[in-house]
Amino acid sequence: MTPDTPKKGGKGQPFDPSGDGIATLLDAPETDEGVIAEAAFYGADGCDALLELVGPSSNLDPERRARGVHLLGRLRCEDLFKLAPDLMQEGVLSVQISLFYALVQIDREQGEKLLLPVIKNDKADTLLREHAFYAVLAGANRNFRETLAETVGGSDDRRLARELTRWLAVDVPLGDLAADRDDPDRLD
Repeated sequence: MTPDTPKKGGKGQPFDPSGDGIATLLDAPETDEGVIAEAAFYGADGCDALLELVGPSSNLDPERRARGVHLLGRLRCEDLFKLAPDLMQEGVLSVQISLFYALVQIDREQGEKLLLPVIKNDKADTLLREHAFYAVLAGANRNFRETLAETVGGSDDRRLARELTRWLAVDVPLGDLAADRDDPDRLD
């Protein structure tokens, strides 16, 4: 490749797969619609191959695995739900975040059921909790927003309560500890 030659999948350039199968698509930009069309060409076999590539025993780097999970979501591969507990337990942040958005994209109701406990109970990693929240919030109707407020209601995290109140457009109650602490943001 000469310095004047654009990279595959670069800005303004469509991704040009080399023909090595669906794994090649993990090197492409996630926003390239050509990648989605190419991945869809593989059908159910492509979903199976991607599930194998991103699974817990994968030797891919986290960025490529996260892209694979993203593609599984875009392709609506329902078998990702079977793999979700293992991917969550593994604890690779980029893969977990991609997983949240992919699950809700595949099946909103089933994805919400998996993510609500993360939103309510994850005290150790607030970034993970926030992404779970944003994933389920995308496109949520008012009834779901009220359910979400009830689910996480009573939290001692003032910042989370403010965020939820703003995003959900419903009041989110704080827990008892929130009134007893001086820190206006974090009450863990």
